[in-house]
Amino acid sequence: MNLRTRLSSTISRLQTNRFLRRLFTLSAGTAIGQALMVAVTPFLTRLFTPAEFGTFAVFSALFGMFSGIMCLRYELAVPLAASEEETAAVARLCGLAALAMTVLLFLFVWLGGERLALIVEAPELARLLWLMPPALLCWGLALPLNFWSIRLGTFRVNALNRILQYAAQATSQLAFGIAGTGSPGLVLGFALGHLVKIGHFLSALSSGERTLLRQSAWSGAGQAAVRYHRFPAFSILSTLFQSSSQLLPAMLVAAIYGPVAAGWFALSQRIMGFPVMMIGDAAGNVFLNEIAKLKGQALYAMFRKTALRFFFVALSIMLPIMIVAPHVFALVFGEPWREAGTIVQVLAPLYVMRFTAVSVSQTLNVLERQDLHLVSSLLNFLALLLSFGSGWYFGLGENSTFLLYSLGSMSAFAAYLGMAWWMARRHALAAGAPSA
Repeated sequence: MNLRTRLSSTISRLQTNRFLRRLFTLSAGTAIGQALMVAVTPFLTRLFTPAEFGTFAVFSALFGMFSGIMCLRYELAVPLAASEEETAAVARLCGLAALAMTVLLFLFVWLGGERLALIVEAPELARLLWLMPPALLCWGLALPLNFWSIRLGTFRVNALNRILQYAAQATSQLAFGIAGTGSPGLVLGFALGHLVKIGHFLSALSSGERTLLRQSAWSGAGQAAVRYHRFPAFSILSTLFQSSSQLLPAMLVAAIYGPVAAGWFALSQRIMGFPVMMIGDAAGNVFLNEIAKLKGQALYAMFRKTALRFFFVALSIMLPIMIVAPHVFALVFGEPWREAGTIVQVLAPLYVMRFTAVSVSQTLNVLERQDLHLVSSLLNFLALLLSFGSGWYFGLGENSTFLLYSLGSMSAFAAYLGMAWWMARRHALAAGAPSA
């Protein structure tokens, strides 16, 4: 089969397979946005020091931990709502939750910001933390609109939104770096990206959607809070455990090994997160849109096919990275960043399993088994505590600690996949269909 025939076959599959077509649309938007981030990274690593990246890593870690609970996880109910009126009620509920969380975050920064900056040995962080609540408010208001777009299948809106967000972040961080602002420039650029994100989503709302939001009764938001109470009841803790497992390491690295090591770790996470963001998260959003409409054997088959497909995609991406990472990092980002390439090699097993799990991460939510989501997130959090606790207690080097973290988190993600597989299979059997 020649190249032209293969290209024609691929285009034909994209046109006829709705999942692949939507995945391509969303992945393309993420890929372009992330490509912009990757493209400016070699310049950023020469404009900012590892220590400045370390301070930004702590800020973005805190942002990531709180971002998942800004709407108390009610945003996950948007694709599951029974009507567009209920969808608008859930979106209004999410907005109220985001405003309340923003007030609490300002209190957190006021009461504990300086102490936290001292713990992670990053004094400049104390004043930068005041940017976190407004940035998180932008994120929280955008969350229900993101899931509403997924519900409607308007993936082009999501794709463009990601391009605009990352383009704003990349260009502003580069501009601040040229201006010599130090770590505040990285944080300001990050916050501006989220301001652009909510601005675009609001401008993309149709007149009908705006009318629904305005006319949505407060009683509807209350009814939605009761109807979907399992999301905050189980998913808040689950999200905190999961996000802590992925983002707290940057803070622990700074506290145990110093801001320079945290900067290396942050760059390795930034690069390794590229395929997860570009393909894994996009696949998870498309998967949610598809699986929310399926029952029984169809749901189980969709889960199994997606999980296996993305496991092999992850292997094909991560194996080459493991081989060449230190040399490529030294060449592209500068010799001081070679150690970040070594960290990439150590974290590769974790990212293979994370990439796979992210693609089907909404399975237990759709099956309304948030309790199992909580169990798997707790396992991930325990793996984090045990690995870094062992590294600190026994005085291990950073790479030994990173290896413990990588293997422990890999096992926790594998446990999630096992539980989701088991529940999807039980769901198929309960529907009276045979399953493998």
